[in-house]
Amino acid sequence: MKLQIGVKLIIESSKGEILLLKRAGHEELDGLWDVPGGRIEPHEDMMSALHREVYEEIGVDFDGIPELIAAQDIFPAKSGVHVVRLTYRLKQNITPVLLSDEHSEFRYVSYKDAKILALDPLILEVLI
Repeated sequence: MKLQIGVKLIIESSKGEILLLKRAGHEELDGLWDVPGGRIEPHEDMMSALHREVYEEIGVDFDGIPELIAAQDIFPAKSGVHVVRLTYRLKQNITPVLLSDEHSEFRYVSYKDAKILALDPLILEVLI
């Protein structure tokens, strides 16, 4: 089994809303809401990967040191992969958002409203 490490960032505005991105073209996750992040590349440290992924997905870098809030073991069906995902949270206003081709739209929503959207189940688990 191949081990991969992933990082995600929950970006919370000064109004207490979180930035969600709607996935586009990603097989089983297409159309689900998610937060910026992705897999760490070989010889890349976690914070560098988090900065890179956030920049690639929303076109903006973040300041400060995010807080680690969750670690999850993920075993995608029939993949032979074990993913360890680390999810961080950061309070910062980020605008404008320039989406990559991986996403079709974005929005800031309250934690309460996020829980009623069609979220990636692993992100929903972190928000509960």
